[in-house]
Formats: sequence, structure tokens, C-alpha cells
Amino acid sequence: MIKPQKQLANVSSLLIVSSTNEDGILGKNFLEQNEQTKQNQKKIFDKINVDQNQTVKIIVAHTSQLKIIEKFQPIIENIDGVITRQKNLYFALPTGDCIPLIIYDSKKEILAFLHVGWRGVVGKITTKAVKAMTKQFGCNPTELLAYLGPAIDKECYQQKGWPIFIKMMLFIISGNTKFATLLNGKISFDIKGATKKQLIKQGVPAGQIEVSSYCTNCQPELLSSHFREGSVRKSSILTVVGMKG
Repeated sequence: MIKPQKQLANVSSLLIVSSTNEDGILGKNFLEQNEQTKQNQKKIFDKINVDQNQTVKIIVAHTSQLKIIEKFQPIIENIDGVITRQKNLYFALPTGDCIPLIIYDSKKEILAFLHVGWRGVVGKITTKAVKAMTKQFGCNPTELLAYLGPAIDKECYQQKGWPIFIKMMLFIISGNTKFATLLNGKISFDIKGATKKQLIKQGVPAGQIEVSSYCTNCQPELLSSHFREGSVRKSSILTVVGMKG
């Protein structure tokens, strides 16, 4: 399993883990499950000592919608980020190449857990999360810690064609020009860099942001990747996050 290696690794009250291929086939999301994927997921939860039946399962919409969660609910649909202050409340998020992003205030014990893909970058979900933590809970951005989990690197996230040009224009319009660049005759998208920039712009110190070195696309022996596998993909990276009581 993959875990943070820097500041958040030292927060004993916080659980952050991401699965690898060693954990077996997990299904692409929580809507596409069979007995095998359910058993493999159960093994993960048993391994980290978390009750799977008391974990909030996130079904993303690839938007920039956030929701403050105050109590357990089995499934949350059509959102891409949650913010909570509740302890012993765990969240599970499957990803293919997008970023599982954790933002944490250790003083106020406020946790944000986001799914950040290219649409989340354009929609500035990271910016919205920091602003919500500040406005709703009084968090100080300079005291926040952030961790960008396993996701696709810019060197691998290269595409071409008319629809991709439109995607690049959306990056430019949303202020992410430097994160959609020409590389080897294709357009390269840097969702990790864009997400880190949004954090820094909101006041989170660069030294308090950890970006996982794991790339989903170029490590097939370790991680699933929708970009690499396409429609035949059967698994995902399952990230489980929560504050211990």
C-alpha cells in the first residue's frame, strides 16, 4: 500500500492509504462490483482495521462540487470532494489516473478529501476546498498540510486531436496555461503541478505539500491506469482516508 512519506506520515491520528495491484482487482468504481472485487476490498479494510460497512463510499461526477459531511452515509454521489471534522468517519475513493488529494488542518482537525482530474483543475476544486476550510471552519491556509496521492504524471498525460485542443483552451481560460503545454507533438497536461499551484496560491506553503512520486500510467506492475488501459480497465486505486478518534 502507498502512504504519505513526509509531514502527514507523522500524523498518527490520520489514516491515508492507497491500494496497489497487489491488493487484487477492485473494480473501476463502487457501481461496478462483483464477488471478487468485494472480497478484495474487504481484505484492504481488514488490513487497515477499518469497518468497511461504516465507510463513506464516494462516487465521483468529475466536477468541482464539494460537500461538508457531518455524519456517516453509505454512499455519496455526484460530488468530487468532502470536508469533515468528524473523527472515526472514513472515506473511500477509487481513482484511475486522477489525484486523490488530502488537505489537513492538524490544529483544528479538519480534513478535506478530493478527487482532482483535469475537470477538477479547470473547475478549481482545490481552490474551493481551501476557501471552504477557511470560511466554514476558520482554518489558516499557512497551517494546512496537503498530500497528492498516486496519479498520472505530465510526461505520460499526453494527447492530441481537436477535443484535446479544446481541453487545452479550458486550461488556459481557467488560468492554468503553464500546465497544458506542447510536448513531443502532443499536448501534455500537468494536473499535479496545477493542483499544487492552486494550493500555493491560496496560501499553503510549498514545503507543506507532498506530491507522490508514483505515476499511474508508467508503473503497470504496481498501479491501474485508465489512460493506459482504457475501456478494458477492471480495477482502480482505492484510497481510504479518515481521522482516528
